[in-house]
Amino acid sequence: MKLNTLLITDYLDSEEGEIEDLFEESVYLKAVEMAYPDIELDFTEAEEKEKCISKKVKAAFERKDEEFEKWNPIRTLSEWARSGEKSISEKTKKRFEKIFREANKILK
Repeated sequence: MKLNTLLITDYLDSEEGEIEDLFEESVYLKAVEMAYPDIELDFTEAEEKEKCISKKVKAAFERKDEEFEKWNPIRTLSEWARSGEKSISEKTKKRFEKIFREANKILK
């Protein structure tokens, strides 16, 4: 049996990334703000250098002694995708479409 693997980084302009990085950073940060309305999001210079957006956010939360659960903003993004929220760009939609197309080829 042939084993096929899809890597998120194959769909990003970066050598490192997670599923959150398929979204534009501004959109992901907006979802974080919606999921955590009481947390003011700002980043240190060191945090800005982090390549994965969820790791950057987690570092900022830890600095503020706050707990960050990365699935909370993903739930918001998922709701936006299902509702047709306009803040999810065509570029992001095309990334996901490409992943699903290639996954379907593997599963056939």
